Amino acid sequence: MYKQHIRRPFFNKHGEREMKDLQFSTRHFYFQKEKYIILIIDDITGRTTTPNFPE
Repeated sequence: MYKQHIRRPFFNKHGEREMKDLQFSTRHFYFQKEKYIILIIDDITGRTTTPNFPE
């Protein structure tokens, strides 16, 4: 997966619910003959390139 977008609620330090826009990608690789997958998650909330997400 590459730059998939999701919107999920998170709670801040004051216990208030905030919607966050996240972008995630996965990368597969081999190390010493074992297969690994890395999940990369970026918080893109408030960026001007953020697509319109359904609530």
